[in-house]
Amino acid sequence: MTIDWLLRDTAAPSDVAPLSEYLAGSAEGKLMLPFCAACQHPLDLDQLHCDECAHQVRVWQTVEPAGRVTVSIMMNRVDARYVKQEAAYPVIEVSLNSGHRIIVSTSTVSDAPIASGTEVRLEFVQVGTQYIPRIINTAVKG
Repeated sequence: MTIDWLLRDTAAPSDVAPLSEYLAGSAEGKLMLPFCAACQHPLDLDQLHCDECAHQVRVWQTVEPAGRVTVSIMMNRVDARYVKQEAAYPVIEVSLNSGHRIIVSTSTVSDAPIASGTEVRLEFVQVGTQYIPRIINTAVKG
């Protein structure tokens, strides 16, 4: 896995709940996300109960690291302690094929947003001692 071009090591996520399972999967190159244990509805990383059935138990499963761009904006650096890039960089919401939504950027320097509806795949890059997903391309292959 490569070192992230955008975030400094100080921006690495902490390996504490609710991120422990997510980060453990990321370290192995797997996108692990929570689902409701009762109805299998996709849950947010910090969601404690299911919006569909109100069940309060989560299960973590590996999901396909692919989906479609929902929205993409260009962000200007907010805090130089955490962001390496001085120029604007893309911040992208992806609706994953699993039904989850995730906010990411690109795996390489990009000076333009990605169009809504574009199919994308994710890979992992290293930030400090952790690994986080980034968009590797703008077209899902095979």
